[in-house]
Amino acid sequence: MSRKHSSKYFRTHFASAMKTESEAPDKVQRNLGRTMKSREAIAETRKIAIAATAALLIVGEGAAGHYAILPSQHQTATTTTSPAPITLSSPSASVSSVSGTATAASGASVAPVALTTSTTVTTATPSLSDIPTAASQSAYIVDPQVTEGPYWVDEELNRSDIRVDPTDGSVQEGVRLVLSLSVQKATDGASWSPFTGAQVDVWQANYQGIYSDEAAEGTVGKKFLRGYQVTDENGAVQFTTVYPGWYSGRTVHIHFRIRTFDGIQTTFEFTSQLFFEDSITDEVLSQAPYNARGRPDTTNATDSVYTGASTDGTVQNGVGSLLMLTLKKATDGYTGSFNLGAETT
Repeated sequence: MSRKHSSKYFRTHFASAMKTESEAPDKVQRNLGRTMKSREAIAETRKIAIAATAALLIVGEGAAGHYAILPSQHQTATTTTSPAPITLSSPSASVSSVSGTATAASGASVAPVALTTSTTVTTATPSLSDIPTAASQSAYIVDPQVTEGPYWVDEELNRSDIRVDPTDGSVQEGVRLVLSLSVQKATDGASWSPFTGAQVDVWQANYQGIYSDEAAEGTVGKKFLRGYQVTDENGAVQFTTVYPGWYSGRTVHIHFRIRTFDGIQTTFEFTSQLFFEDSITDEVLSQAPYNARGRPDTTNATDSVYTGASTDGTVQNGVGSLLMLTLKKATDGYTGSFNLGAETT
């Protein structure tokens, strides 16, 4: 090779080598940037997965059962302490999601999700837009039934405001209570849909602890604080009533019954009761006209129905803690709501 060509060859390759060396840091920086972006994407994915997992309710075994569910659109899951442990008997039994408390039932041998032995409910509350509707997500669980009591009368009064006695137009005194019930039914064992067209009866005592149309109460022919509504397309009914009074041996409560019919034939029936927080009851009973009767002799903790078993065999004790109304103060009284799941097959 001539000196001229050799010199040209040297200059060309030397310049190329210097260019390669100068570009190396840039390539390393670009590669590092791509690596960091990849790591950030993985971290973001992990955050999303953790957030999705946190939206589940992990239910403790002691007082609740074995299923993990999402809260319904109308309830915020919290922890409720019962006056007595809740013992569940049937492996297929499931019980209520009450007063915002996510609770489920199952036998000891069934464990579809991993659980601890704690009775604490750990939950994250997702926004309403993140929670599927009842029709697509098992946001309800089957509620327990309890005794109808001695004061059931099928008055066949289709009305929303049950304070009025239709026999004389009189209106029951007491703190106003707007009672809203959302009734859902199991569709395939895993999801729920609105229980439309079901007749929901309610009946209760007045501020004096007296029921209408009862010989023992001296109210034969009266029809106050009784009535029914038919569930709409959302499975909802609403009643305007008063906060119940107390009578000896029972804590404050409201009775309800759900039925469907084929002609005159009853095709489905569910009977239970709803209970109130003692602290709110104390506040209400300290006001007129309730306070003229003095303090009640029975609270939730000493009520035989509240602390007892369900009539359907799903709950062995403490059933009332699963049937608590969610109460909110209103300008003219209280609103009370309850989401109820029913198995119709």
